[in-house]
Amino acid sequence: MEYKDIALLALVSVLIVIGIRIWCKYQNETFTTNFNSADTSTEFLEYVDMGDHRTMVYLQRGNSGDTVLLLHNSPMSLSIWTFLFHTLQRISMSGAKTPNLVAYDLRGHGTAWMPVDPKYNDSNVDNYAWPLDLFVEDCKKIYDKVIGGGKIKICGFGFGGFVAQKYALTYPETVSKLILLQTSIKPISGLNTEIEYLAGDRGWITRNPHVTYLTSEEKFVQAQLCSWFYLPETSGCPPDTLIDDNDEDEQALPQYNLTASLWRKSSSTTTLQTDKLAMSTNLVPDWENAKTVPFDIHILATTDDPLASPEMMAHTYTTIYNNNRHVLVVFDVANGRHGFTIMRPDYIAGIICDDCTHLSSTDTIVR
Repeated sequence: MEYKDIALLALVSVLIVIGIRIWCKYQNETFTTNFNSADTSTEFLEYVDMGDHRTMVYLQRGNSGDTVLLLHNSPMSLSIWTFLFHTLQRISMSGAKTPNLVAYDLRGHGTAWMPVDPKYNDSNVDNYAWPLDLFVEDCKKIYDKVIGGGKIKICGFGFGGFVAQKYALTYPETVSKLILLQTSIKPISGLNTEIEYLAGDRGWITRNPHVTYLTSEEKFVQAQLCSWFYLPETSGCPPDTLIDDNDEDEQALPQYNLTASLWRKSSSTTTLQTDKLAMSTNLVPDWENAKTVPFDIHILATTDDPLASPEMMAHTYTTIYNNNRHVLVVFDVANGRHGFTIMRPDYIAGIICDDCTHLSSTDTIVR
């Protein structure tokens, strides 16, 4: 091979390397760059590589300059925020300033589903596949890869509230406000019956060890829906003294239908892992050691929530406030069950959006 051929080959090789580096840089920047430069109405859906799995991320462009990172409850997916997305779009069209919204599927949920090693499918609440710190590091990767910097509002619903708290206490420099929707600061003891149903000697998972993706048994799904929503006996729920003939049937609403669909599609093994985490996670010491948090906090409880009762949420508020009296801590109690966050996107929008005080609830249920 002549010298000029070798030189040409070397030049081509260098150009290829440069091209690959530019392409990789473009791939890393395109998602956030497009999001930051998009029009208010623009939405994005894209997979993000998390190392040991991939997850779908949803972004909705706002116009206030704020960004809210939404962490869903379990065993739902980012789709549970659909009505909140639509509500903020409607508000934005009315001229109000709305924040950017970022949501993703937590590991094990939705597009981020992962198989669970059978050794973790037992009823021992201290034996789980994914430690809470792993969820927190996933959250930090979303912050780094998608949001890219600055302070954000982080909003956690149910199990997502555990992740949001731990994230905010681990990376306080990235948080301007922590929003806790129907969650807890200490172990949720009421889940032991559910764990036994899933992983006891005759549990649903125990009886189906060879099913790779095991959805939930219908009677189990129905029991969950009965505890999340105000449903009449005709829907298969036990008699409920909190319902009268004048109440609107939540079963007829699209928010209920979405939740029911997600419950039926959800993974039983994922539900088991997050249930065990929720029963074994105690964040009280974390808050007691956090004396100088730099962000405000908003806590939402609902009157008839079996998973996060007002008493439990009041304990959460008291612990946080007593250790952080230099910040604003709001404790908010509304009428509803665990599905309130899903049923009332207008109410949640009023919490996460500073310019949304004029909201109406024409497309949501009011109790």
